[in-house]
Amino acid sequence: MTNVVSIQSGSYASNRSGKPRAASMSEVLDWPNVLYLGGVDAARYRVWFPPRFALALRDRFQSPEQVAAAFNVRISTAWNWWNGDHRASGDIVMRLVMSYPDLAIWFAAQWRAELDRAA
Repeated sequence: MTNVVSIQSGSYASNRSGKPRAASMSEVLDWPNVLYLGGVDAARYRVWFPPRFALALRDRFQSPEQVAAAFNVRISTAWNWWNGDHRASGDIVMRLVMSYPDLAIWFAAQWRAELDRAA
């Protein structure tokens, strides 16, 4: 049995030797439910996502100005993401996740926690 623990920078599991390792997505989520957002209305996810994206940005960048430069967007757009007021488009989210692969597991664990709170 593998234990999965959510840590700010991602989820980590320990193997039988007790050494930590990055948890796989399948250890964090029940895959059949991922495609359907756990059976929850997609509108709920759209509301839930922007503040979590803002947390991810604030954890990895020092300022909205850095975000604007990294993604080549207007400073007003970067501030909207930084404050969690608006969602980024899919290509921006994917660029961030490709740069920080642990974010995929972090987002999955955060969403799982949201679903567990609602249950």
